[in-house]
Amino acid sequence: MSAFYDKCKIVLIIAALSVSALSISGCRPVFKEKDHEDGRVVAKIDNYEMTVSDFKDELRSKSANKYQSANPIKAKEELMEELITKKILLQEAQEENFDKDKLFMKEIERYWEQALLKILLKKKSDELSNTIHVSDSEAMNEYLRMRRKIYADLIMTGDKDAAKGLSSAGENLDQAKANFKEKIISDEGPEWWVTGDLPKALEDALFSLKPGESSKPVSYGDSWTVIRSLKEEELKLTPFEKISQDIRKKIFDRKKEEMLEKWMGNLRKNAKVSVDKKVLEEITLP
Repeated sequence: MSAFYDKCKIVLIIAALSVSALSISGCRPVFKEKDHEDGRVVAKIDNYEMTVSDFKDELRSKSANKYQSANPIKAKEELMEELITKKILLQEAQEENFDKDKLFMKEIERYWEQALLKILLKKKSDELSNTIHVSDSEAMNEYLRMRRKIYADLIMTGDKDAAKGLSSAGENLDQAKANFKEKIISDEGPEWWVTGDLPKALEDALFSLKPGESSKPVSYGDSWTVIRSLKEEELKLTPFEKISQDIRKKIFDRKKEEMLEKWMGNLRKNAKVSVDKKVLEEITLP
């Protein structure tokens, strides 16, 4: 189950666009002609038109094991969303004239797009860093959460009504599971959980519970998760004073990541994007 919950969409986007893990290919050779050019437009992002050939070029740069979904249509949609995000960020970088920056000019021959993304994301990260504050109470609350080890049952379903039924089942959860068996996507039984094991939305729900309590349905991706806490133990940790700075940095980094996520989400929301799903469906994955 932990592996499933690690599929956090925005974390993946940020990781894909970060300097250390950037996997986008560099500038293509200017004089190399493409074989069987397909000029059909598969997507429009503001004033940019992405052709089928452009999309296929990006497909070729990815190995098969990098597709998040085994479903071909879903995999193409995921790649399309990643490319849209990349193009929106590149347009934002150009709007801020980073394509004329001296630092960018030094890198243009090697990695034109990577350089723009690096500069843009660093600038935005620095801006956000100046607005983030971690209070003493936040650090202490995080420390108290780190001391908890919770034995809980996480049930995932794609049906909101089923999630509501599971949430209200209380001690009759096993019976509710049987009743909604056909609608449950994942249920591997109770496990021990500590902070850091789950995406923040699910972790917040888990650590808000006392033993014997069930959470309300938590929306995550295109599914709903219900959590039932069964029991918990207290972990022995280094005294707070000795690790407080590490805790503060952890909170600081998490806040910055969340703010970057929100910023990119706003860029995506405000961009004029259209995708021709029929053309996308006709594209064959390599």
